[in-house]
Amino acid sequence: TDVHDYLYPEPWSRPAHSFLGVILLHVSPDEVNQRPWSEEVGGPTQPAIDRPVFVIGTGRCGLTPLMHVIALHEEFGWPSQFNDRFPSAMWVSYLSRLSDLRPFRGRIRQTWFFPRHTETYNLWDRCFFGFKEPFRDLRADDVTPMGRQRFRAVVAAVLAKQGKARFITEYSGWSRIAFIREIFPDARFIHIVRDGRAVA
Repeated sequence: TDVHDYLYPEPWSRPAHSFLGVILLHVSPDEVNQRPWSEEVGGPTQPAIDRPVFVIGTGRCGLTPLMHVIALHEEFGWPSQFNDRFPSAMWVSYLSRLSDLRPFRGRIRQTWFFPRHTETYNLWDRCFFGFKEPFRDLRADDVTPMGRQRFRAVVAAVLAKQGKARFITEYSGWSRIAFIREIFPDARFIHIVRDGRAVA
């Protein structure tokens, strides 16, 4: 119940959730509600989270250019700027399905309103307050049961609503590797290291 209230706090989010499913999946409302990705996160139909990928590094290290390339892979699902702007409305993850449609594979992807990957600190901070700006690197013993549940629920929701098999996201600053690995034991990390003199 706690996770359900966390993901669907607004009374209008469930109708919007089904509406976007109809538009982007081209199925009936009944079919949307029967799909695994329309179930409450944490339910028995939710898919397992398989080796989520976290791209990390310091500021100005080249995270964004690399993610521009990786995010194009058809197997990867990722949180967008809409997840960061509306962290309590997980249904906005449906919008990222536009990237898979042929008419939207041109220059429109470069516009500000088109879904694109980003460092969704507001989304993660809602899962664990302090993730956005920790005063030290987060460790494994900082993970709480509720924090673990919320992180896994959000990742499962993003994958389900985008219809993807693998999850990827980026964040800079403190590595937080031990913290993330405590939540996702099979997580994979891509650590970008750049010579600071290149951006000095």
